[in-house]
Amino acid sequence: MSYFDDLYRKLFTKAARSSQITHEVLKRSERYEQAYQEWCEQPQLTEYLDKYQKGYHYKMLKVRSSYDVHLFQSSLANGFALSYNPDISKQDFQFLFEHFARKTHALEYKQANADTMITDKGEFIETKEKYYFKPISHSGSTKVQQHYGNILIEHILVNDKPSYIKVMASVYSDQLYAAPLEHSELVDYLFTPTVSA
Repeated sequence: MSYFDDLYRKLFTKAARSSQITHEVLKRSERYEQAYQEWCEQPQLTEYLDKYQKGYHYKMLKVRSSYDVHLFQSSLANGFALSYNPDISKQDFQFLFEHFARKTHALEYKQANADTMITDKGEFIETKEKYYFKPISHSGSTKVQQHYGNILIEHILVNDKPSYIKVMASVYSDQLYAAPLEHSELVDYLFTPTVSA
């Protein structure tokens, strides 16, 4: 087999092996809701938020932390990803994802999308739970308030094991929109345990 045949096979057979298994609306059962509400009253929520918030600030200072956080920073999109820590149970990590979504919804945001997708990536199976929020705009002002921009929150599992939670805020640069609020305010808000705005 020639070099180009081998390269072609590696590039295109791998891409062909990646296929969507399921894609459906993300729905929470009554049992899930009850378990989530009970969890919110336990000390784990505050403990995990505190550890990841410290990890966030350590990352800003370029210091390593056992609660690893990755930062995304650009002029139009800012966010973070929380790497899974094995000290946290699988369900607790999913509830942490749920916490960020409910905190966002408690702001002046509407849920534009919520879905779950399972994809066969060839060498592993990826499960992605996703919430997408858009700011609620009020008519009458000269410019549209975008708050923190559109907010995407994802929970990724690899082979049914937690991998990371990503929170990304993308802002509008159009002149029709007012300047976004400071991203650091959103981060501080998300890392507080209460779900009231």
